[in-house]
Amino acid sequence: ADPDADRLGWEGGYWYNESVAVDESDGLNDSELAAVVNRTMARVELIRGLEFEERVPVEVVLRSEFQRSQSGGTTPASVRRFDNAKFEALFMINESTESIGVQRTNSGVSVGGYYSPSQDRIVVVSDTETPTVDASTLAHELVHGLQDQQFDLSKVTSETRRGNNAVDGLVEGDANLVQYAFDRRCGAEWDCLGDGSGTTGASG
Repeated sequence: ADPDADRLGWEGGYWYNESVAVDESDGLNDSELAAVVNRTMARVELIRGLEFEERVPVEVVLRSEFQRSQSGGTTPASVRRFDNAKFEALFMINESTESIGVQRTNSGVSVGGYYSPSQDRIVVVSDTETPTVDASTLAHELVHGLQDQQFDLSKVTSETRRGNNAVDGLVEGDANLVQYAFDRRCGAEWDCLGDGSGTTGASG
């Protein structure tokens, strides 16, 4: 039964251990996606011990569309030079390779989803024409949405690259820990979409 007031482990009409009526074989329609998101939010807040203040919008896009979005944009010359020097020093690229271009290409292939603090939404990348969602990836990105609601990620910044790396470590470490706990419960205690292994997330 639904609680009288919002509580940890319940979101949008779904308890964390409640079944959802979805058919993954033909992709997720809007109502099925909403049910999956609500239940995953309930599970994330139960693990993290923090309450969502509002629903996090989730959009599913095809990988081809995501890859096109990654190919645009410009990077200042100073940033390109710095990145090229850094990755050349690490023997990860040669002198004729643009590191930013390589990162964008890799991102287009490997990223399973991302949370955008500026847009307050999650984008999940689907590899099939019938949109699907990996539960583990969704859980990871929902943690970022929860972090933003509770701590305002736009204020968690640094003026130095080293400081930003430290911030990223805290933000991603928190999300990875929750994702790990989520994955361990999938199959053992909970039924989850996808294989539970997850794919790479990216900051938006």
